Amino acid sequence: MFEMWWEYLLGYIFSVGGSRFFIKPVVKTMVEKLGQRNPFSWTSEAVGYIEGVLYTSSWLLGKSEFIAVWLALKVAGQWGRWTDGSTNSEKVIIPGRAYYNIFLTGSGLSISYAVVGALIVEWLIGHKLIENILVPISLLIGTLLLWIWVKYYVKSWFLK
Repeated sequence: MFEMWWEYLLGYIFSVGGSRFFIKPVVKTMVEKLGQRNPFSWTSEAVGYIEGVLYTSSWLLGKSEFIAVWLALKVAGQWGRWTDGSTNSEKVIIPGRAYYNIFLTGSGLSISYAVVGALIVEWLIGHKLIENILVPISLLIGTLLLWIWVKYYVKSWFLK
């Protein structure tokens, strides 16, 4: 199973690296558009790295239902924030739904990178070169386009 360890290494690098270099800027920009600063964002980053490993491993082990269990734990921990909302630095009330949408975006991207990371392992073992090039590049381009849209085209709704 681990005769060619580098396939696993590349898959996990894509999964965890995607969290650091591609998902983080999108989520951070979305939070900033709400007029928020999160001094504890490093805790979310740590969870993202762990998610990358857990999701990729669960997929490779044929236990992808674990992803749903993990998401349920995350939802339970955030429920109050999504229902109550909060105020930003300009004292504008931000509905909890905005935070929920950011959660969904980050979680969706995290799952995408983790599953593609697992598929990279499977495709490398199966010598499927086209899939190993096109699918990861498509996900990277899609994430980049999402970040550009959020950063440059979405206006902060509380700014005049």
